[in-house]
Amino acid sequence: MAEQSPIAGTANTLPDSPHAGEHAGTCPNCHATLYGRWCFACGQSQKPIDRFFFTLVAEAFDDVFSFDSRTARTLFALLFRPGFLTVEYFAGRRARYVPPLRLYLIASVVFFFVLSVEDFVSEPGSLIHPNGIYIDGDDIDPADMETLKNAKATGDIKAIEDFAAAKAQEKTQAEAQANAQTNGQADVQATADGKTKSGDAEWQVELAKGIDEIQMPFDPGTATAIKDRLKLQFNKAGKMLKDDPGGFIAALIDVAPPVMFLLLPLFAIVLKVVYFTSGKYYTQHLVLAVHNHSFMFVILIFNTFIILAEDTSAIFGWLRTAIQAWIPIYLFLSLRTVYREGWFLTFVKFCVLGIFYNVLFIFGLLTALLLGVMSL
Repeated sequence: MAEQSPIAGTANTLPDSPHAGEHAGTCPNCHATLYGRWCFACGQSQKPIDRFFFTLVAEAFDDVFSFDSRTARTLFALLFRPGFLTVEYFAGRRARYVPPLRLYLIASVVFFFVLSVEDFVSEPGSLIHPNGIYIDGDDIDPADMETLKNAKATGDIKAIEDFAAAKAQEKTQAEAQANAQTNGQADVQATADGKTKSGDAEWQVELAKGIDEIQMPFDPGTATAIKDRLKLQFNKAGKMLKDDPGGFIAALIDVAPPVMFLLLPLFAIVLKVVYFTSGKYYTQHLVLAVHNHSFMFVILIFNTFIILAEDTSAIFGWLRTAIQAWIPIYLFLSLRTVYREGWFLTFVKFCVLGIFYNVLFIFGLLTALLLGVMSL
């Protein structure tokens, strides 16, 4: 005799909403009387577990990412209604939307994933994966740039590598000739071939001097050990940046998400200080910071894909311009919506917040750089 589901005959016949006097069995989890598809006591869904595999997979994604009507509703409000989600959250209408922290975590994970696998040639200095090639496009004529784009489209990494190597050799020779003319050096060709590395040595000497001047609140032995470690790691980073820029950028991307996450409470403190007369709690400022950062991640994800498709149609160029214009407008309107102050005062505070945020962002970048260097 075939086994029956432990809740067979109950879950499949449960009403969509509870009605007085109607019940269909008990909850297998907490044994409370069931009055609907969800247990009122523990919240467990009473869906049968003996279902198709893909149904279970879809349910898993629904649990993790909330792929339901809330997702579309949240994304639309996040992208086109500045400050609306924050206002709704503190008005008690929270079940309609994806929770702020979950929204931030999903958006940041997707953004940094897209950033880590991005491979395109769209501007001077753009990164090409998987080999991490950088090309300085200042002197590249349109025909060569078109050749590069075609090579990228066909996956001809060898052609891109050859072009990058030729450009690097030209740049090295030009720098060597300039050094020879300025300093009276005779061995231009040796410098161009990389046999003379005076530039690297000078960089290392200056770095060592800078690190030695750092004052550390430790005993001399510990301070010396820390400085020696910093010198070693920064020298390693300098070599890696020269030989494998793609790997160096990947190391920075690895440490960027936690650094950005730690910036959230700091920026919320800045909001609390700037809007100290608003009467809002710190958590309200924090939720706004979370929503605005989530917006930035989502809009930059769209922007990345638009950049990838920009060469296929002129409309993508217009979309990219529109996104760049919408970002500051959105952030300004979010302050106006949440704090409900006048336009002029909001603009002044928007500018002040921009200055403070840039300072925090630079601090975050330097922290990410230091952590990335130390992780090499």
